[in-house]
Amino acid sequence: MVDKLNSEISRILEVLDKYRGKGVLSEANTKSSLVEPVLRTLGWNVFDFEEVDKEWKVFDGTSVDYALKISGKPRIFIEAKALDISLDDPKLIGQTIKYTALEKDLRWCVLTNGNEYRLYKSDEIKLNPENRIVFTVSISECKDNDKRAFFIEMMKRLSRNSLESGEFNKWADELFIENRIRRIMQNPSDEFLSIVREQIGIITASDEQIKQTMKNILKKDVERTSEQTIKDISKEDIEPTPMLDKEDKRSIKYQLNQASHPLKELFGKVENSILSLGNDVQKEERKSYYAYYRNTKFVCLEIRRTIETILIYLNIDPNTLETIPEIARSMTGMWHFSTVYLELRIRTSDDFEVAKPLIQKSYEVN
Repeated sequence: MVDKLNSEISRILEVLDKYRGKGVLSEANTKSSLVEPVLRTLGWNVFDFEEVDKEWKVFDGTSVDYALKISGKPRIFIEAKALDISLDDPKLIGQTIKYTALEKDLRWCVLTNGNEYRLYKSDEIKLNPENRIVFTVSISECKDNDKRAFFIEMMKRLSRNSLESGEFNKWADELFIENRIRRIMQNPSDEFLSIVREQIGIITASDEQIKQTMKNILKKDVERTSEQTIKDISKEDIEPTPMLDKEDKRSIKYQLNQASHPLKELFGKVENSILSLGNDVQKEERKSYYAYYRNTKFVCLEIRRTIETILIYLNIDPNTLETIPEIARSMTGMWHFSTVYLELRIRTSDDFEVAKPLIQKSYEVN
């Protein structure tokens, strides 16, 4: 299964390079050329309605795109949109979760546009729909082998064998709880800090000491998990991502060197602004991005030169913001650079002006 999924990822990357952002791939074509091939690699027979029931009728007479069934009963709903449709729309998320929550004994749903896949837990009724996310992964990020390994690890959990064995429910529940706890530890309330102080029996520990210790624990845990995921995937003999030559085209240096002049200028402006926030700002080069630290990592920069975009990842909780600008999307509960809650997409100087106060806030709280 892993080899087939890996090959399918390579094929879809070519499709994305050719069509993404052009608005030419309809919902129907997205399903047939992107979504269903992935389902097939996961062991689902998309031609057998007893396994994959298309246009499953829901409570209000409308339908959800796919019901993945085991022994004739739905186990996961999948709602698929056209390739260039954003999955950030709260109405879209809420509608998909509502369909799932009202279906008897159904707890899980996937929202996809053929590139990005988001898994939600529908039965957590006390949480807002967007906070019920279990994971999000994107095929477009799979040019990076580490991210490809993570994509495969997550998507394997949606395989027919995983659902049939009961493994999926246990794994998804545990991951959801882990993500929620991780979020609390990243941005603990005063009440939570008091409970921790009392439980560890160190009454002299300050709030900042406890916060920093929890962040250090989380960072080490994520690094270990990431390394283990890659090791586990490598055991299954994944063929390496085909590259044009020996030069690492995934590196941030290569991407920056190959970027257009306006994009380079914009990147320089963004980075200079970050470095000028204070003498305590430190820069670290990673494989595909730059990370900037104060007490802890507060911002990461990545370049997507093919779409003339700078991605800024911030370690601030979107729930602490009065409004979230159009250039931003919440990444709460997602696995990305270990300490990220908000993504900003910067294409112009005006976008950067909107981003500046958010970068400042991330610097101040970290």
